[in-house]
Amino acid sequence: MALDHYHLFSSTLHAASTPASSSSSSTHLLLHFLSSSSSSRLSSFSFSSTLHLLLLFSFLFLLASFSYWLHPGGPAWGLLAATSRRRRPLRAANLACIPGPRGLPLLGSLLSFSASPTAHRLLASLASSFHARPLMALSLASSTRVVVSSHPSTARHILCNPAFSERPLSQSATHLLFTRALGFSPAGHRWRNLRRLAATHLFSPRRIAAHQPLRQLDTTAMLHSMAAAAAAKNAIVIRPFLQHAALNNIMGTVFGKRYAYSSSSAAIHHTAAADDDHDGRSEEKEEKEEERREAKEVQSMVREGFELLGAFNMSDHLPSAFQSVDPLRITHRCQQLVPRVYAFVQRIIDDHRSAALAAAGIDMANSPSSSFVDVLLHLQQEEKLADSDIVSILWVSILI
Repeated sequence: MALDHYHLFSSTLHAASTPASSSSSSTHLLLHFLSSSSSSRLSSFSFSSTLHLLLLFSFLFLLASFSYWLHPGGPAWGLLAATSRRRRPLRAANLACIPGPRGLPLLGSLLSFSASPTAHRLLASLASSFHARPLMALSLASSTRVVVSSHPSTARHILCNPAFSERPLSQSATHLLFTRALGFSPAGHRWRNLRRLAATHLFSPRRIAAHQPLRQLDTTAMLHSMAAAAAAKNAIVIRPFLQHAALNNIMGTVFGKRYAYSSSSAAIHHTAAADDDHDGRSEEKEEKEEERREAKEVQSMVREGFELLGAFNMSDHLPSAFQSVDPLRITHRCQQLVPRVYAFVQRIIDDHRSAALAAAGIDMANSPSSSFVDVLLHLQQEEKLADSDIVSILWVSILI
């Protein structure tokens, strides 16, 4: 650059020593030299000033984050206190600080919960360490404030407060259709309608009493299946039998479907092998195999749904710019599960709709032993429910 300036300046001196006819060209060269020098200085100045401003803003951001982190409970509670002081200074002055762990700057106690498989034990340990068993505050990143109570009376006051009437909506609940059903729907006209439908047609004493004989059959079938499995081997695992009985109870109430126990699959295979000699029972064999596959599919979907809803998702507590952080691939698993749920539930809805058309003149919805699918299909026009709404309501009814 200095060499270029030297050439330009030499050309200017040379032009000055020539006759007056070349004065215009020398003036042009001199102006070009001055403009190039000023533009280079301006560009270097703008870059350095931008860098200084970025460093200043970064320092102020770190300083504010550190000041929020010093607040009891961590950065999310510190941010709330700072916002309250700006908006309502008199009210903020009277607010008492809830004791609790600070965690890390910006992250709070987020990493502690993501690495702990037993969150209840971690919370109990923190409450004892900070002498905060009645009430404890902690932060998950800088956006989620958590209140924990180990005292029954304090928990009762919190749960009866209207400010805590709505559940926090996680990404798993959003992807798994819970925003359109009773469990996570925000308080309002839709939520009241869904609650009325559930109280009147799903959990009413009349319907629960009408399904009691079916529950007794499920219990008897479970005991017979456990006895058969215990006779085949000395020790059995009870949990699968209890899960299957609970799933049968819910499926019978919601969908009107029940499945044979998986422990009886050996008997099913034996019967199917013996039926190979009888062509007239091949359809029964195919129906049993289809039932077994459907039962496994339902159990797989329900198990996956429970795991996704109960998993700790870090992206629920991070700013929107970091919501793509998904180390457990929860979002991907939800996107894989939802099409399976839609296909399964929609198939059941179509079967019940066809059965209702075939049984024209029979009020299946008001029958005590009818399923929740029949009730929703009967009220679809009156309540203005789309098929997608019915799918989400039925799917959530299984999980809650």
